[in-house]
This record gives sequence, structure tokens and C-alpha cells, in this order.
Amino acid sequence: MKRFKGLLAVLIAFFGLFALASCGKGAIISSKDVDIEATATKDRIDLDITLSENQYVKNKTATFYVVCKTVNEDEIKYHSKKDIKFENSVYTHASLSFTSLASNQEYEFVLYLTYNVKDSILKTIRSKTTDYVDSEIKTAAQFKQNLVQDKSGDYKIVSDINFSGESLGLFATESNAFKGTIDGGIYENDVLVGCHKITNYNLTSAKYIGLFGYLSNATIKNLIIEDVEGTFTSRSDTYIGSLVGYAVNTIIENVTIDGVEISVGASSTAVHYTGGVVGYAEKCTINNVYADNVNVTYTAARKDIYVGLFAGTIVGDGLVDGEFINHAGVKGELKITATYPTSSQDAKGCIYAGGFIGLISSGGLVNDCYTIVDTTFTASEFDGRKYNIYYGSFAGANSNNMYIKNSVAKTNSLSAYARAFVPENDDERDDAASKYLATEKTYLAGFMASVSGIFRGIDNCYAIVGEKDIVAKTTVETTVDDVTTTVTVLFVEDLITDNKATDATKINNLDVIENTEVASITGLSEKLIAAITA
Repeated sequence: MKRFKGLLAVLIAFFGLFALASCGKGAIISSKDVDIEATATKDRIDLDITLSENQYVKNKTATFYVVCKTVNEDEIKYHSKKDIKFENSVYTHASLSFTSLASNQEYEFVLYLTYNVKDSILKTIRSKTTDYVDSEIKTAAQFKQNLVQDKSGDYKIVSDINFSGESLGLFATESNAFKGTIDGGIYENDVLVGCHKITNYNLTSAKYIGLFGYLSNATIKNLIIEDVEGTFTSRSDTYIGSLVGYAVNTIIENVTIDGVEISVGASSTAVHYTGGVVGYAEKCTINNVYADNVNVTYTAARKDIYVGLFAGTIVGDGLVDGEFINHAGVKGELKITATYPTSSQDAKGCIYAGGFIGLISSGGLVNDCYTIVDTTFTASEFDGRKYNIYYGSFAGANSNNMYIKNSVAKTNSLSAYARAFVPENDDERDDAASKYLATEKTYLAGFMASVSGIFRGIDNCYAIVGEKDIVAKTTVETTVDDVTTTVTVLFVEDLITDNKATDATKINNLDVIENTEVASITGLSEKLIAAITA
């Protein structure tokens, strides 16, 4: 009897272990190992799926899919199905988006597990689309979805948004412009106490490039922008800025930007407008906008290039006598490499470059602005053909009605090799390629390279010129391939090198100063003085 009881105990233990093993095989994942969060908008529901780490998922013997169903009072009906692809190396996270959904409609999402050629339901959740576009933006997904769904909406950024290096191409055409309001302010008792951040995004190639490609009658305010990158090769006509590519009739205020890397290569027929903050602004109001650690690198070929560390081109409204840019500043590095066409003798282009703005035009006021810039001009090849360069430590050129006051351009360093040069042999040509800008005219100015048209004035503006490494020669004639070109190079010691203004007497208190003199100048703001003297 004892022997029988012992045998029975062994059998029970064996079958118990077998049952446990079988149970382990059948339930490789349970519902408690899975978490699903749904985010709904007017016509879209995003699922964020998190799974506990599992060997069967890693070796792909277990797979998953989600079935979407519409839920109505009298029936639940199949809508669509999507397979799950895990996004990380340990296979624990996945995202799914179900788009083009009906508004104000409830949906059921069923997560299926496929294992050993058998499907089983792992988890079921429900979510309902809205009948409106949520005005509160909490996530990167909401930023991309909600703003596109209603481009004229009023939105509040209510938490910091990190795009995690994602490439953005929002509002990349004029017909797709954003026309609403973005407010990233943090408020306590209706008092602004801080700003939310939008960080870590890459710029995508398009005609209009920026966090906002094209803005029209929009308002962007109370934001901190950090860590923006964009690299573009052989771009056709385009407008590029870390914040906005092209803005018209738009208000941008109380925005701080830190960390911008933009590198552009222009095609031989392209016209470009590029700024570290704004590419092109027309009839806009820009107030209290500051950028630091901005690096813009340009390879320019033949056609016109407008580039500034803050903005490429600013165009005002000649009929409006108001502040256009008020309280703004930028600090960083501007590198420009000029390339030259190898055919067509009459091929010609212009570079309008400024430590703050490339070109300022057509009315308005620039007040209390500064730039702190290191600038380098080089040439990738040399053949003596026609090219014009207008560079000013504050602005490349000013045309018609702009008024600039209480502003400072501080050049930490300026490196430029510019002169007419006819190489007599290959060795001299190779040497010239690394040293000289082959130009028809090169204007290098301490403040602004060229002034023309109706001129409203420059008042209480200053230049601080640091280290200079310049090879330049004034007007000479050079002949290449039987074509004679007159080449003019003017020096950086001149604050304005090409003055064609109809009333040049409106330039008051424009001078070169030392860094130590800034604090004693009346009319300059405390913030400007602190930045320049830091």
C-alpha cells in the first residue's frame, strides 16, 4: 500500500509539472503584460502600445495585430486591421495610427496575439473621436495632427514637446499655411511665469522650411525652441528658418531659441532666403525674440542668396509707421562659401549676407537689436567670373524706408579673401582657389554693406569689430578668357561701404566702438548691453 501511495505521488507531481509547462506554453503573454493608450482627435486615433520584454516576441515566434471596429448602439462593425511593428531593439514599444475616421464616433480596438498559428485576443479598449480639434497641445503627435486639422485654430502648448529628432515638414506650401495662434506660455493667476519648450526636431526639405513652413496672419508667442538641425543640398528656390521659413502679416513674440545648425547648398539657378530664426518675413511684427548658438553654413552658386544669422530678408510695409522688429538678438557663426559657374561667361549672382539680416527693405523700424557673430567667407573654386558680395556685420543691404536705431553689431572675427586675381599657371590657380573670392564687387562693412533708395535713417547704432583676417584690393581690372571685369573691394573699416541713399544725412551716431564702451551709451537696453559685454 505504501508503495502504491508513493507511485501515485510521483504521477501526480509529474502530471502537475506537465500541466504547468503546458500552461506556460499556452500563455506566453497575458493581458497584464500589455498597456495600450489611445489619443483621439477629430478624425484620428493613435495607439501607444507598451509590452513587457518577452523572448517569444524577440525571436518573432509571436506576432500581433490590431482590429479596429466601429461601435454603434445596435452593432459593432469591422473597420480595418493593422499589423504591429515594434520600434525598439527589445520589442517592447509600438505605435499605430488609424486615420480618416468619422468624427464623434466610438471605436473598439482589439489586440490579437498570433502564436503557433493560433490567434487569441489579448486586450480590448475603446476610444472615441472628437467633434472638435483639441486646442490644448500636450504631445508631438497632437502638435502635428491638431494644427493640420484646423490651421486657423487657437492653440495652447500645455507641456514641453520633444520631437526626438523627427523630421518635420509642416505647412510647407502657401496654400497650406498656418493661420492660427500658438501660445506656449505658463501662467499662474493669468500672469505669464514661463514658457514651454519645443525641442529636438530636424527640418525637412521643401520650398518653405521651418517648424512652421509658411505663416499667414498667425501669432506665435511664448515659446522656447531648442536643438534644431537642417541639412539641404542643391536646393531650388527656398525659404529656410528654424522657426519659420516664410511669414506674412504675422506676430512673433517672446520666443527664445538655443541650438540651431543649418547647412545649405544652393543649385546654380536657385534664389534662397535663409535665417537662423526666420527665412523671409513680410509685414510682420517681431518682438522679444532671441537666439543663441546659431550656426548657418552656406554654399552659394551664381544666383541670389539672402542670408542672415537672425533672418534672411525682412520686408516691411511702406504705409505703416510702426515697430517691425523690436528687442531681438542672435549669437552664432556664419560661414559662406562662394562657388562659380564653369560655363556661361555672363553668369552672375549676388550674396546679401548680414550678421543679423541679409536684406532689409520697404518700411518699418528695427529697434534694440544685436548680433554677435563670427563670419567666414571662402571660395571653393576660382575662375575670375562675375559675382557680387554684400556683407555687413549687422545687415547686408538696406533698401527703401527702413529705420534702424539703438542696435549693435559685434563681430568677434571676420575672415574673407577678396580681390581680382588672374592666375598665370595651375599652381597659382590652386593657391587662389583656397584664398580668394573672385568677384565683380565685394563690399565688407562694419555695419551695413549697401544703402539705397529712400532712406529714413540709422540712429544710435554701433559696430564692434574684433579679429580680421582680410585680403582685399580696391578697384582693379582683370581679364579671363578675353573678358574684362572691373573688380571693386571695399574694406570692413567702412561702416557703410556702398551708400546710394537719396538722403544720406539721416545717419546719426553710427560709429565703431570698443566692447567696454557699450554700457555707457544712452538708449541701449540692459539686455542688449548684458549680451554684448558677456
